[in-house]
Amino acid sequence: MQYRRTIHRIMDTYNQMTQVERTVADFFLNNTKPVDLASKNLAKLLYVSEATLSRFAKKCGYKGYREFSYEYERELSGSEGESPSPATDSQVEGLYSLLMEHTFSSIDYAQMRRIAAIMDESQRIFLFGMGHSGLAAQDFQLRFMRLGLWIQAVTDSQLIQITSALVGPGDLVLAFTMSGRTAEIMGGLQMAKARGARTVLFTGGQRPEKGTNAPDEVVHLLSLREIGGGLRISPQVPMLMLIDTLYVTCLSRNTYQKAEISRSVDSLVAPKKPKPSLWDPGEEKEI
Repeated sequence: MQYRRTIHRIMDTYNQMTQVERTVADFFLNNTKPVDLASKNLAKLLYVSEATLSRFAKKCGYKGYREFSYEYERELSGSEGESPSPATDSQVEGLYSLLMEHTFSSIDYAQMRRIAAIMDESQRIFLFGMGHSGLAAQDFQLRFMRLGLWIQAVTDSQLIQITSALVGPGDLVLAFTMSGRTAEIMGGLQMAKARGARTVLFTGGQRPEKGTNAPDEVVHLLSLREIGGGLRISPQVPMLMLIDTLYVTCLSRNTYQKAEISRSVDSLVAPKKPKPSLWDPGEEKEI
């Protein structure tokens, strides 16, 4: 689908743009209808200068804004002879494709193995997360407890503080926060570290400064704003991709034993089928 070409170019360079250039980028990433893209008209619409439009286009790899707008309009209208699809479908597909490519290319597999080893060595594992990150923590718990790990997701702000004050050596705390600025999560992680617990931070924000209570491991999550995704794609997606990678890494350690535990757990929680009855309605049985 040709419409993805300009969209991908915008997303690929989004993180390199200035704030005013991102205003222009956001317009094109969200636009789904034909509009007058003349530089004077768009500059007035977005409250930017025509020079900004030119710099934006060049940053996307075009000679100038005229070339960019021509290519954008042609792809948007589907005039290249292909059956046009809804622009929103193209954007979502493109974002997911770019998100997967960037996330998997940035995974530190040696780090995944280190974290998996720490998890196997820990007596108890606590997962801190709130909001979207809390949902990722709950998914993490459901996945990994099937491998025989003692693991608990804590998604309430007060419970995070209480849990942080009760952990100690032998425990592991994994914290999830895309922004890296959630006070309850970061404060709880520091307290847990101060009490002797091992700590791992999953974040799309800046790496915490090194210090006595700095996390043992910091896993960088691709921020959707880094590729121009904004809020159109759930911020859980990068976390879930990392969780899947860590799950496979963890399963690869003592694979047979963990697979047996997982099968045993699944057999216990699976709904039991009632024994067949001769009197089930609609059944024809010979007596």
